[in-house]
Amino acid sequence: MKRGAPDNLVIGTAAAHFDPFWDVDKASGKEGLNAALAEAAKLAQLPAIKVDPAKRMAEWWMIVYSDGSWSYSHYIAGQFAHNWVREVAQSLGVDPKSGQANKLANFVLTRISDFRLYNLYQSAGFDAAVPKKLILEILQNSSAYEVPAG
Repeated sequence: MKRGAPDNLVIGTAAAHFDPFWDVDKASGKEGLNAALAEAAKLAQLPAIKVDPAKRMAEWWMIVYSDGSWSYSHYIAGQFAHNWVREVAQSLGVDPKSGQANKLANFVLTRISDFRLYNLYQSAGFDAAVPKKLILEILQNSSAYEVPAG
């Protein structure tokens, strides 16, 4: 940080020591990744870097923290993916809290992973319209995502 490393490198290095879901902010901001980054910035006499929970990059968590992949998938990528599917369902006139919306989520997520959808979101500068467009395309015609017969 003091030597001018890019924010993404500083965050990725620090993130290796924290859980991607539970540890961004803990104890009202007194513990966790953001608190550690703030303390490091204080020591380096630089402005603090703060991780936006809606913009957690996958590579920050997958470097050395093996349990991070489960937490990242289940609580971050998976949660975002389910929310996007439910928003698409609502745009199609389906109650996002209904069993039908859950079936749509199961349909989509058996054809494309939550990680892939989150990666599209991340690569698009955290633009939710990008994964939602793909979700709609899969719901309209999933043939490109089906396992070929025999």
